[in-house]
Amino acid sequence: MKVLTMPKVGIVILLSLVLSGCSNPTPVSQEESQASQEESQEVDSLSGTLQVALISDVQSFDPFSRAAPQWPIVQNIYDTLVRYTSDQVAIPGLASAWEFAPDNASVTLTIQPNAKWHSGNPVTAEDIVANFDRAMVEETGAHMFAATGPIESVEVTDGTKVLVKFDNAIPTRAATDIFQQIAMIEPDYFDRLANEASGSGPFKLESWSPGIGMTLVANEDYWGEGPFLESIEFTIYSDVDAMVAALQGGGTVDIAMGVPAKDVGSLSGEYDVVLGAPGSLVLDLRLNTITPPFDNKTVRQALSWHAVDREGIVSAVLFGQSVPALTYFDAGPFADENLGTSKEFSLDKAQAMLDAEGIDLTGVQVEMLVDTRFPDVTAIAEILTSDWEKLGLVVTLVPGDDVFDRYLAGDFMVLPSITATGNRYPLAGFGGSITRAVNNPAFGPGTPPQEWQDIAAELQLALSSADQDKAAQHLFDYFIDEAWDLAIADRSTVIALSKSVVGFDFTIDTMPVFQGVKLAD
Repeated sequence: MKVLTMPKVGIVILLSLVLSGCSNPTPVSQEESQASQEESQEVDSLSGTLQVALISDVQSFDPFSRAAPQWPIVQNIYDTLVRYTSDQVAIPGLASAWEFAPDNASVTLTIQPNAKWHSGNPVTAEDIVANFDRAMVEETGAHMFAATGPIESVEVTDGTKVLVKFDNAIPTRAATDIFQQIAMIEPDYFDRLANEASGSGPFKLESWSPGIGMTLVANEDYWGEGPFLESIEFTIYSDVDAMVAALQGGGTVDIAMGVPAKDVGSLSGEYDVVLGAPGSLVLDLRLNTITPPFDNKTVRQALSWHAVDREGIVSAVLFGQSVPALTYFDAGPFADENLGTSKEFSLDKAQAMLDAEGIDLTGVQVEMLVDTRFPDVTAIAEILTSDWEKLGLVVTLVPGDDVFDRYLAGDFMVLPSITATGNRYPLAGFGGSITRAVNNPAFGPGTPPQEWQDIAAELQLALSSADQDKAAQHLFDYFIDEAWDLAIADRSTVIALSKSVVGFDFTIDTMPVFQGVKLAD
């Protein structure tokens, strides 16, 4: 194995993961945590300041970006039109109601009549249209540009109603997925989001010190229930161990987001430790189908099916706080719960597949990009390297915090990474860079085979349950067979809460929701 200036932290992390053991304490569920707190705690005050620890700062106050650092603001400063319950039932958000046309080619949204922006201005139907207009332009839409792809137009029908027209009829769940993702911004702030914010959510931005933290204060004019806190103080910790120490120090931190899986055992009991929504983030293995040897499907299959030790990675890297996965949509509405373990880790089977096609990987040079921003990805890259070299490959690790830019340009061979939207209707996944039907880095960047584009159309046009099941099965079969981006494991976000925190919630994306939080004595 060749390593190009691999930071020592990567090797240290991997060794510490392997040598420290693989105990798998089970965190409580989100519902169990809330029930336990509500039964055991008396809430004497509906005020107070919540202290939240984060490991990265927001990049801006634009909620159209779905980058993980933006998660704390999306459902707190802003509102989405639709929300999902923990069992993924759509319920009202900033849209108080919605009605689909009989052919499912359009939907009329009714806006909450008492909603106000943080400036004090009323939320109007025209404001909602302005947000869709911004989302549907590539230069301003960020992640919402792909999400709103099925939309043809959005228009005001009266003072509180908005008509959304789709290019074609669309499954109801695919439509509500869009409305659950897009957070509404006061249009006057579109050009001020670098350091300012105005939404309609339960908290308002009071101050922000980049790299240090931010303060949100209660929106007393909030249209919905809550908030119950006077304010929220977010503190940025560049060192996750320092964040955990602050939590354990007592009084400094009430909630820590993104706790390392290795710390679950030491925190469980004294703190409520909750795993985020399954499928909200998934660790995946991205292969460039244009570059040898990965232009050969058998090579992709052999390595992705049988030369990825999914269960071993869950144990050694994720400390049992996860499950193996085979596709990014394993946690979605159509997945088989056994799919993640359906491909046995067996280097002998991988070699047999190669031998059957007369493929010899001995001495073949492979460059694997390593995104050092994520220690678990770094550890996975090292495990893959060790296993793949047993098949004869010569793997060179290329670490850096900017390798994702190389990947987006198609300048890569292998990239272990992280993807999202795995628990939505599968059409949502086509917005990701590695799964989109155009400008896909794994194909040049270019266009994947026509069948992949046909599957996207099939998913969009499948209105009946039977047609959706058929389209989803086509998706699974093709995606697993082509093997350019098979999953490794669910990447569960670990959240630790002080016992004084009551009413904490999160979205199906594991974005924190502080609207109902109260602090008990």
